[in-house]
Amino acid sequence: MNLRVLCKWNLVAGIILIGAIKLFIRPYAEAHTIYNFFLGIAPNLVGAYLLLFASHLFFPLHFIFSSERWLRTATFYFFVLLSINECLQRIPVFGRTFDYYDIVASAVGLFLSYSFFLKWLTGKVAKTA
Repeated sequence: MNLRVLCKWNLVAGIILIGAIKLFIRPYAEAHTIYNFFLGIAPNLVGAYLLLFASHLFFPLHFIFSSERWLRTATFYFFVLLSINECLQRIPVFGRTFDYYDIVASAVGLFLSYSFFLKWLTGKVAKTA
């Protein structure tokens, strides 16, 4: 499968999953369950996972994913931006809540995405035309 097609379908599925969690699942979940914790961090995990896929799909800068060094650099900058975004939620003007678990979930999502693209670069994921 072509990487751009794979990125497109990952992005579509991820956006649908985030929307379903925020609009349909989380509002109707029972209070004080372990599921609420996972439903709380799931949009951050999935959103961070989708960042590298979206950047490859929307920005035709193929050199970013041409070497492990560029991939690692892009992943690092995305993590810094996600951490800044989460820290800005401490400011009460935005009306959002800060949570350390959101930063951890973002890190896990970025690591999973980084691992996929690293395997793609090294040829461990099947590349078909």
